[in-house]
Amino acid sequence: MRVLVIEPFAREKEQMRDTRWMAILDGRVLAFGNPVMVKTAIGRYQAKRQPDEELARRVAELHGGVGSWNILQMPQEMMVKHVEPTMQNALWVHLLAHANALTFGVHSGERTRIYLDVETGSVQEANATAAMLQPEQLLRVGLTRKCGMRVEDVKVEGSWVQAEISDSGKDKCGLLGR
Repeated sequence: MRVLVIEPFAREKEQMRDTRWMAILDGRVLAFGNPVMVKTAIGRYQAKRQPDEELARRVAELHGGVGSWNILQMPQEMMVKHVEPTMQNALWVHLLAHANALTFGVHSGERTRIYLDVETGSVQEANATAAMLQPEQLLRVGLTRKCGMRVEDVKVEGSWVQAEISDSGKDKCGLLGR
């Protein structure tokens, strides 16, 4: 199987020194990540084992129509280490600092919609995260003013938070940007 080795881009060299691998497993499944993750995915594919149950569950839970998605899952202590010190967007800093797992899907169309699913470490952190996703907080971090962002829905169930955020359909900008 051919594997593309991707060195960190020049703009990433300060934050990332590791290479990443990318392999197309069957013409429709892409494995991308650090070498250990991709080797594991290739081995699972070649042995015809089922995908990781937790990952499959999270993908199955994605909102319909999502064209692009990311699932980040690691202990909070490790997630915090990945928060870039120069990151300016308070919303993303908060989400990454308080999450054990963060799933977001993007549906692009007339209106861009972001679907967030955040697993925090406690009910208190879930409530703080939900508060961060309220319209006045998004205004404070600049998303609603710059992009016409609007919170459609926020739900809290125990230590889980789900939210839907969309743009106005007029102003397109990097919704996930800094």
